[in-house]
Amino acid sequence: MRGYCVRISIKDPKNSFIPRSIFDELPSQTPKPTNRRNATYNPQNKDYRFGPVRIDWLDKSKFTMSAGKAKDSRSGPAVASFIPKDLEGSGTGALNLPDGVVHVYRESSRALNEETASPDNSTRDGTILGVLAVPSWMTPSDFLTFAAPAAEGISHLRIIKDSVPNRSMALIKFPKSEDAAEFAEAYNGKPFNSMEPEICHVVHVLSVKIDSEDAIASQFALGSLQGNSSFYELPTCPVCLERMDSAVTGLITVPCSHTFHCTCLSKWGDSRCPVCRYSQTLLKASSSSTSHHPSSSPSSSTFRPPPNATQNLSSCSVCGSTTNLWICLICGNIGCGRYGRAHAHSHYQLTTHLYALELETQRVWDYAGDGYVHRLIQNRADGKLVELPSASMVSDSREGTGGGPSAADALTAEKVEAIGIEYSYLLTSQLDSQRSYYEEQTKELHCQVGELRILIERLQEDLDASRMAERQAEEERKRSEEARVAEILREKTKAEQRANKMTELARRLEKELREERAVSEGLMQNLGTLKEKAKLVDQEKQEFQDKITELEEQLRDVMFYLEAKEKIEQGEGVAGEAAGGSLEVVIAAGTGGIGRYIVEALLAIQSKYSLYIIVLSRSASPPIAIPNSSSTAEVVQVDYANSTQLESALRDHQIDTIISTLVNHDLTQFSAVQEGLLRAALNVPTFRRFAPSEFGADSEALGAYNYYACKLPLLQTIRTLKAHHPHLEWTKFVPGTFTNYFAFGSPGMDEAMKYLGRRAVRVDISNGTANIPGDGETKIYFTTAEDAARFVAEATQLEAWPEKLDMAGDALSLNEVVKIAEDVTGRKMEVKYTTKDDILAVMNSPPKDWKDYFYLADLSIIEGGAKQGTILNEMLPSVKPMNVKQFIEKWWRGKQ
Repeated sequence: MRGYCVRISIKDPKNSFIPRSIFDELPSQTPKPTNRRNATYNPQNKDYRFGPVRIDWLDKSKFTMSAGKAKDSRSGPAVASFIPKDLEGSGTGALNLPDGVVHVYRESSRALNEETASPDNSTRDGTILGVLAVPSWMTPSDFLTFAAPAAEGISHLRIIKDSVPNRSMALIKFPKSEDAAEFAEAYNGKPFNSMEPEICHVVHVLSVKIDSEDAIASQFALGSLQGNSSFYELPTCPVCLERMDSAVTGLITVPCSHTFHCTCLSKWGDSRCPVCRYSQTLLKASSSSTSHHPSSSPSSSTFRPPPNATQNLSSCSVCGSTTNLWICLICGNIGCGRYGRAHAHSHYQLTTHLYALELETQRVWDYAGDGYVHRLIQNRADGKLVELPSASMVSDSREGTGGGPSAADALTAEKVEAIGIEYSYLLTSQLDSQRSYYEEQTKELHCQVGELRILIERLQEDLDASRMAERQAEEERKRSEEARVAEILREKTKAEQRANKMTELARRLEKELREERAVSEGLMQNLGTLKEKAKLVDQEKQEFQDKITELEEQLRDVMFYLEAKEKIEQGEGVAGEAAGGSLEVVIAAGTGGIGRYIVEALLAIQSKYSLYIIVLSRSASPPIAIPNSSSTAEVVQVDYANSTQLESALRDHQIDTIISTLVNHDLTQFSAVQEGLLRAALNVPTFRRFAPSEFGADSEALGAYNYYACKLPLLQTIRTLKAHHPHLEWTKFVPGTFTNYFAFGSPGMDEAMKYLGRRAVRVDISNGTANIPGDGETKIYFTTAEDAARFVAEATQLEAWPEKLDMAGDALSLNEVVKIAEDVTGRKMEVKYTTKDDILAVMNSPPKDWKDYFYLADLSIIEGGAKQGTILNEMLPSVKPMNVKQFIEKWWRGKQ
């Protein structure tokens, strides 16, 4: 890729800041507009490009990158936003330079082959790139947004804007040449956006120089670059004023040696050159002068115009000759031919204007090629390309015999002039239309800027108000802490006084205790004997009482079962509705644990969805009912090892859905029992849905320390059976950890944990202790058993079941749970953190009892825990679960 050099010539920089290097640290100034009222007309300066220059800059070493990355299961690319600072010396800003001109020089192909030395301050390490023709609306932040994937490799960004509208240049500096090469490969030829036609043109920049524009310095700088043939300045297109580079876009040169962009010249409606537009009045040659080529021999110049046409004849600008005339297509100079005094050829030697047109024949001579130019035109009839006939070839067909223009020529000239005026009017109207359009766009942009300014002011006011409120809250907290410290000091003094009194009392009681101890030793011996006898009597009494209670419960269950059965057979009330329900749901092991919660949740919505609920149990039990409701669930005694009995029971009730909550202390049989239940159900025609006994963390997401590994064989079997039974739907209900265990030891423990085991899980609020694995920052999902049951009950009405339905009432770390417990109870908890090595030191491998599986759960939490989502929360917004703070406040607030 060829190299480019950029030179910024500044005029009169006495009272302005001029950096030594454009990549130095630049000050931040208020941006000033660079466009003049008429950017294409500047009578005081020969260079129309002369005007205000502004540099919008951004340094990566100082700007602040704010990137919020949500590391969760939600999809989406990482987003980074660049926030410019408002203080001086910030990472972005604008520098206003005095009036000047931005020159762009390109390295020639010969310099690449010969490896000619580059100009001063040049570098070929490839770390500086330039983007030509950057849209004027792009700021450094907009450019970084466009180049966001490569923004990390950019160290400096400079956008140079001069006086010509829509002409900006971006200079990018990279720490490493590899980053620059990747940027050029990725962004060269890429559109800036899908709405605009502009594309990104990336070039290598060898040097960037800023100097003052005086006569000596300007000539020296220009000579240093143009004197060496390895660099030449890029010209600008006369139509769009953009720089022309054949390496970037296509160029076309018309016969008059003026060069344009192909797209610009294709939009020009006239066949004349848009720059010079020179047209020469054709002279009508006499019949005697058209028989020979005027330049073929000296004797051919015998034409004599009539006296009345002398004032219309063209003549040589040097010798005044009127024969064998040639006009320069570049500047319009008229000179005599080489068979005369050769003033036309002298003009070429003086100006190097290559092309001249012979007035009589309209043929074009190329001085460089030393031959005529083959001129082609397009035939209007069929569009074919044909050779342009010379004026002498058609002179015989013209009327009249005079040497001057005829009436037909005057009419043709008048038509041409009318067409030119019409095109001028059309161009004027189009320019007025464009001006109105751009003025409307400018007005709209001003309105948007005003709205944004008002929005920024409003946001600033909100920020100030928030800061004031935060400051007041901080002062209030400080006063509260000071009052609390004073109260604690007073209580400490009172406690010390009470401690002194208790010390005296303890001494006195100790003395009395020694006296009583001697008397009590004999009594204690007698009392021990009597206690042993009383204990035996109480044991016998308790055994009889237990038997009586058990018999009464069995009798009550049998009576309730007989009554329910009779009602179902007679079709009375809710029992009749249950017998003819539209959806039969079976809960395996639903008499206790999470299964009992699910049964009660289904009973709560039984009348709403016409459910018929069946509970499978290893032992006979009466129907299950809930308070203040006539809904019941029939309990069917089954032997899970007897597949024939299972199939018969399921077929008799025409079951639709099975929710398994089976728990087996023999973990080797955990999956086998449920697999037998599923295989028996697949033989029932009405069966279509199955939910295995999960109801905890996701057993397939626990990683190396999987304390639910016993559940994996069943899941593999379900997927295998699904391939042979496409109608089968199944899902895993994943609620995480039950929040109910935090109520252990509370006064309402029996109500809060009525169907769960009585134990504390890691955080024992009643004893004020917490045994936390790891650092306590791992997020754990919590759901109450009641909420999990409600989610499952409502999920029976979903149209389809995915393979995983997870839910959660809250997602907190154990440190956050401890903080909530301390805030609610008002006392500090004793927290113990256990490391991975501590657990491995006491755990049996492989696990032998429930403690080892509990250790596996702790190791899983240390490794990051099981990831889950809240899909049921989103699918069932009517179910509002209770979070951890609400649960602890309900069972512990004021109940210690």
